[in-house]
Amino acid sequence: KPAGSKQSGKNWEKIIKRLDSGLESEYKLSVIDADNLLFDCLQTMGFSGAIMEEKLEKVSSVILSNIAVVKEIHQVRNKIVHDPDFKLSREDAKKILAVYEKSLSDLQMI
Repeated sequence: KPAGSKQSGKNWEKIIKRLDSGLESEYKLSVIDADNLLFDCLQTMGFSGAIMEEKLEKVSSVILSNIAVVKEIHQVRNKIVHDPDFKLSREDAKKILAVYEKSLSDLQMI
């Protein structure tokens, strides 16, 4: 497993626990944290770029089998950050986190 995978696993557990809170704000934070975790993992693996979009452009579907979906859910993360009226249900958060989980698993970081 790559360096940092143990810490990533611990961080992932904290992210998933936010879904148990029953609070929309926690669901939103879980998506933001998952996106940040993926960003950090890509950074550790040497993918260049100052922002997530730049890093994702350098990742192929061989490395991340769900890269197209990751790009889509990153846009949801952007809506959460930039639109205070954006609504996120627990079910939607679970679906989004499943995509991040698959990505982090593909990268062997969790």
